[in-house]
Amino acid sequence: MRFIKKFIVKISFILIAVLLVFSVLPVRAHARSQPLEKGAAVEYSIRVSIDPEGGTLAGQARIELPAHPSGGKWLVHVAELDVLSATLNGKALKQKDGHLKAKRGTLIVNYEISGGAWGSDPSNPGVVSGNLISPEGVSLTGYWYPVVEDAPLAYYSLKAVLPHGFEAVSEAEDISVTRVDGKLEFSFLFPYPATGLTLAAGPYKVFRAEVAGVDVYGYFLPEDEGLAEQYVREAARYIELYTVLVGKFPYTRFSVVENVLPTGYSMPTYTLLGRDVLRLPFILKTSLGHETLHQWFGSGVYVDRDKGNWSEGLTAYLADHYFDEIKGKGQEHRKRLMLDFKNYVHSGKDFPLEDFRSRTDRATRSVGYGKGALVFHMLRREIGDTAFFGALRNFASLNRFSRASWLDIKASAEEASGSELGWFFDQWVARPGHIRMYIQGPTYLYLGGRHLVRFTLKQEGRPYRFKLPVVVYSGVNGVLSEGAVLELVEVEGEKTVVEIESPGIPKELVIDPGYDLIRNLSGRETPPLWSSVMGAKRKVVVIPTDEGEAEVYAPLVEALTALDFEAMAEDQVSLALMRKASVVFPGVIPGRGLALLNRLYGGDGWRAEDAGEVEGFSLKVLKNPLATRLSVARVFASDAEEAGRAARKLSHYGRYTALSFEGGRNTGKSTDPSEEGIRHEFETTTAFVRTEGTLSINDVMEEIESRDVIYLGESHTRFGDHKLQLEVIRWLVERGHKVAVGMEMFEPKGQAALDDYVKGSIGEGEFLKRSQYYDSWGMNYHLYREILDYARQMGLPVLGLNQDKETVKKVSRSGLGSLNKEELARVPEDMDLSDHEYRDRLKSAFFSHNASPSRDFASFYQAQVLRDEAMAHNIAGFMEQNPGHKVVVVVGQGHVAYGSGIPERVKRLNGSEYSILVNADSGSVDPEMADYVFHPPDPPVPETAVIGVSTGKAEGGVNVMAVRKGSPAEHAGLKEGDLIVAVGKDKVSDISELKIAFFLAGPGQETTITVLRKRLFFGPRVIVYPLTLP
Repeated sequence: MRFIKKFIVKISFILIAVLLVFSVLPVRAHARSQPLEKGAAVEYSIRVSIDPEGGTLAGQARIELPAHPSGGKWLVHVAELDVLSATLNGKALKQKDGHLKAKRGTLIVNYEISGGAWGSDPSNPGVVSGNLISPEGVSLTGYWYPVVEDAPLAYYSLKAVLPHGFEAVSEAEDISVTRVDGKLEFSFLFPYPATGLTLAAGPYKVFRAEVAGVDVYGYFLPEDEGLAEQYVREAARYIELYTVLVGKFPYTRFSVVENVLPTGYSMPTYTLLGRDVLRLPFILKTSLGHETLHQWFGSGVYVDRDKGNWSEGLTAYLADHYFDEIKGKGQEHRKRLMLDFKNYVHSGKDFPLEDFRSRTDRATRSVGYGKGALVFHMLRREIGDTAFFGALRNFASLNRFSRASWLDIKASAEEASGSELGWFFDQWVARPGHIRMYIQGPTYLYLGGRHLVRFTLKQEGRPYRFKLPVVVYSGVNGVLSEGAVLELVEVEGEKTVVEIESPGIPKELVIDPGYDLIRNLSGRETPPLWSSVMGAKRKVVVIPTDEGEAEVYAPLVEALTALDFEAMAEDQVSLALMRKASVVFPGVIPGRGLALLNRLYGGDGWRAEDAGEVEGFSLKVLKNPLATRLSVARVFASDAEEAGRAARKLSHYGRYTALSFEGGRNTGKSTDPSEEGIRHEFETTTAFVRTEGTLSINDVMEEIESRDVIYLGESHTRFGDHKLQLEVIRWLVERGHKVAVGMEMFEPKGQAALDDYVKGSIGEGEFLKRSQYYDSWGMNYHLYREILDYARQMGLPVLGLNQDKETVKKVSRSGLGSLNKEELARVPEDMDLSDHEYRDRLKSAFFSHNASPSRDFASFYQAQVLRDEAMAHNIAGFMEQNPGHKVVVVVGQGHVAYGSGIPERVKRLNGSEYSILVNADSGSVDPEMADYVFHPPDPPVPETAVIGVSTGKAEGGVNVMAVRKGSPAEHAGLKEGDLIVAVGKDKVSDISELKIAFFLAGPGQETTITVLRKRLFFGPRVIVYPLTLP
């Protein structure tokens, strides 16, 4: 005897009372396709006998075929069936290429199948292929009966014979059971046209409740019957909720059915959920609502798949998104969808929503489900809640048991709103892509007694039409939120000038803080996520060189390669590869892999010894400094078992930055913070310095005297800055400190010349030549001459800090990945490119100076960090070899402001304490920029003699390219084409030697200049001209 447990469900959705307004919205008719009538449709009558122990099914399908609309033959798919016989109107048919061809009449097919071959794709969880027939359960969702391929809707009658102890579910408004030959025959009544037929059966325990005239059933395997009551109760609650939101439930019964296979399906009158899925505690509050809502959309109103699957996006919006929205997390949910779109949908994988059929991987899911949900959100905001839900109720009522498309949704939305919405559906359904926008020139104005914020919004590519949410915070009464102004700005073209009035002086501008638009996300809005690794176009998992480590991480490598990762030996990974791929580095990698990580992250958190601290399994994702659209992941596991158990679950945790597992159980998950909306802070506060209380150099130096390193950030061409630098050096020396001077202007290859010069072994001219000052730096040497001269007098070490110019130039052009083995040997082994605030400041400066579009900011940034790291390593190296010295660093302020360039890197290397002093001419005085700002007098810098020629490189001298009229060169007799070979007694072989000669001669001096002048027949003529330097 079959027993069905019954219980009462009490509905307590608080929101239902609020949403009752939608229950009185009228249903109005508009043109639509009518449900398929019997007689004009294909009609199936199927009877199957299933042997779970033997894993087989024997069936007969009787199919009534009307005349084909084209006048031709119907194509009946039987490839997966073992066809015993097939007749049309009593005449035998033969199959060909897995099909039967039949005209109008009665087609009878006797067949068998075995149900043990099924499969699943880890990149597409919840979807399986094939069928299962076993004592544990029966799942028939693939090809298990003859399918008339070009009949999208048909009527079905099904009878299934099963052993005692089994219960069966199919698409049915009513299920009856009779005894036949000692077995149970289940008859399924479904009086409406449908898109197909499925069957689930098993040794189920059956539970039942009733709500709003609907019988709600739970079919659960014995080991999980404890879950049944809560699933039935929750399903009933969802039915009540959605009845209020979108109209009457389309059927008189609904079943939640447990499946042995890992499915997540919804069919008319039931949902089929895998047992592993059902056991997850969050499914009750998420997926169950999603699948229940599909009874209205997808299983009540069918999808016209030829014109795009709209049901997944709509269901994702009204279920998954809606559940977060009522908890106040709608903004977070929408941002997550946009992050998924960014991480999974790359060029070549994007497509219009009207082309979405079903999810096959994470990219198609991000389009069909994620973008689809966001489109419905934008439609709701466009027409308002009343019209939106009214349109959905009309749509659900008028298209029930018919195939519907986006055009039907459009018709319902237009009728409910009274607006023409063709433009909306054209851009969001018929086009791929998303809004690609950026703001330009945000500024604050005070005009006509009004505080105004003005900016230009630009769209890249084909422009979209939308309402742009803009928030301006003015901080009225000192509270930021009290001065918030929200406006929706109509945007349509490539360029829109926006002006918004603020109640007070604006503090911050925020674009789309609620993520109400389908748009690009800025770098600051984008945290590093595991999905950014899984979704990368190219993704690599590194095989550790160490055999023991390789064995530990073999299960991880196997699991990731199943997700289309490329496995690569550690010694094959390079910086060039990391510019093109997201890379997973597992385990202890003391060789090439660690060297690469150290060059990117400075060794912080990536050391091999960290592996010994891990219990279980841990994963951490960071942005890839070489290409911010890519990521790097570091993985540690205590053993192979832990690696394998965690690896099998990683695909479900794409939204997180850091993960930890023990025994395959998730023990920790976190997501790095990121900005909400596109934000711009206005610098409207002026810092004032009380002149009465300004500090003297003694005051400042007494406060910072104890520091190990003092950074003096200069404006290179301000002579006064360099005089102050000299004062600081002199003050420390006179206080008895051991002082070394580090200088950005020299490279380590000139260190021997620096050492010889400060020792007095060589003169100034030889020093300038050997140090290659004019080749590597080139500015007026008078700017730094006094500092070098003082160091020479006092015997102070002077350090050439900068990376060599050739390497910097190459990296600036093509990135670190372009360096060969010899060039990499000149680069610091550990570097940190992960300071995103520093990166953002440099990026702002890079583009504000109208950088050429052909220049690559990523490469520029790498070159800047390379110089910072080289200088930091050279400072730290000197301090290690010369303990007790204080280092005064003479450097451009961009390398030291906020501590980002050099100071924090030196501290990372040796823990040294430091102070930063910078020139106040940089703009606003930000307390975080430096410990002190200075503004010294700026006397004129002595000039080096200039004789008025344009020069170029030439073999054996310097070529005169042009002579300026009225210049000393013209007065002396120089002509275009001359080759300068000497100044006075000093030979000149290149431009730097020419500059040195003029520098040493000094202005107003009498000298000579020797040139070679070409002659037609007799070779060059040597001419010595007297020259008075200006």
